[in-house]
Amino acid sequence: MDGISAPERGHELYIKGKWFVADLMREAKTVECNLEGRKSYDREVGACFFIMQDGRRVDPQAETVKAGLARDCHRYSGGRYKKFETDASRALPLPGYY
Repeated sequence: MDGISAPERGHELYIKGKWFVADLMREAKTVECNLEGRKSYDREVGACFFIMQDGRRVDPQAETVKAGLARDCHRYSGGRYKKFETDASRALPLPGYY
């Protein structure tokens, strides 16, 4: 996911965050991704949205930050997800490149 920093493997919230996104995805009718054509740490970079059964377009990055399971990564988001941060998300560690 682009623009957020979420706990990596080994962090106590990694599994919870992974299942949070998986649960959102299961509720979606389709997933729409706009890849930028570049990679970061061997991962494709882009923005994905879940199109829900009722037609809503959900930003999983914003939802993960609101849930306290990730935080804005300004270097890649330009601050797009900062407004969704909670006390729990702000307590998460930032990567060294931040």
